[in-house]
Amino acid sequence: MASNPGFPTIDVDATKVLARFKSIPEGVRNELRRDIPGITKKLAGRVREKLMPGALFKTTTRLLPAVRSRMIENAQRITGVVDIDPSKFPAVVANTLESGSKPHVIRAKNAGALFFFWEKLGKNVAFQSVNHPGFGGRSYMQSTFREQLPDITQDLRTAVIRGAQK
Repeated sequence: MASNPGFPTIDVDATKVLARFKSIPEGVRNELRRDIPGITKKLAGRVREKLMPGALFKTTTRLLPAVRSRMIENAQRITGVVDIDPSKFPAVVANTLESGSKPHVIRAKNAGALFFFWEKLGKNVAFQSVNHPGFGGRSYMQSTFREQLPDITQDLRTAVIRGAQK
């Protein structure tokens, strides 16, 4: 798993399999171009499943539309990326859900108080600030990549073999 500044990514790098982009036969490149978008869409779909409320988190509904998959191609590599679109959701939240946070104070900024349901008390409460105990993170991106790695490897291998046979 690689990280772009501001948000996590899952990087499927064809160059690690095939040395350098320019030495990849055209048929193989074409097959990778065809298959990598589907591979990243599968990864993004699994990430969305993990972000569904009740899967790994209590509430993450606002984050679901921000999960995107895309392909980047340049002279050195073809890369499939699954990331959180920072224009749709703050990247710091995505990173915090993935990696966790240290204990910290949360203060009301745009309202007079923080308002939420406190399960322990069984009722809604309001505070000007709260001491957040920290959070260990859930590794929803990295764990998805690890779980899908055998399928990704097989899909890339199949694309390369198909392309090499052309």
